[in-house]
Amino acid sequence: MLFVLGEAGEKLAAYVQGHPSLRGRVMFVNAPPGRPEAAFVILNDPVQYQDSIQKLVRSGYLVRTRADEGTKEARQGDYRRLEAALSSGAQFISTDCYLPDERFRTHYQVQLSGKGVARCNPVNKPAQCTNASLSLRYCRLRPSVLTFLRIPASCRTTSGWAAATFVFSPTSCFRL
Repeated sequence: MLFVLGEAGEKLAAYVQGHPSLRGRVMFVNAPPGRPEAAFVILNDPVQYQDSIQKLVRSGYLVRTRADEGTKEARQGDYRRLEAALSSGAQFISTDCYLPDERFRTHYQVQLSGKGVARCNPVNKPAQCTNASLSLRYCRLRPSVLTFLRIPASCRTTSGWAAATFVFSPTSCFRL
């Protein structure tokens, strides 16, 4: 489970005050890279920020981007943003379209090959990491499903981060 404070300004300052490098804090924050509390970065546009995302991932940051925004891509059946998100190396890719919305008649749907919710990261995966080595276990909770992803040592970077990409949606199995 990942907790991120998606705030800036006074709220961010209040949360990090007195907690260098977020010591004793539960949540990551979306702080500018280079600051002591920066470990998680949100860059919503993988087309515009492709190079920045890849550089941040190679530098050890966790990055979240979006495969779609609103219903724009779903209405047009446009997969360019999803393809950019997948090749960016961002570890977390948000979508509103884990299932196709029949109202749009484009059958736009965000999923990884093999219909999984995780895969080895194309930017920072160790050579021995395979998609098959990422195993999922589900635990039914009401009203949704909590997913546990086991990350074997072969799929971790030297810094210990998972070298995997996850696709999640506010209405998918990752919603609590």
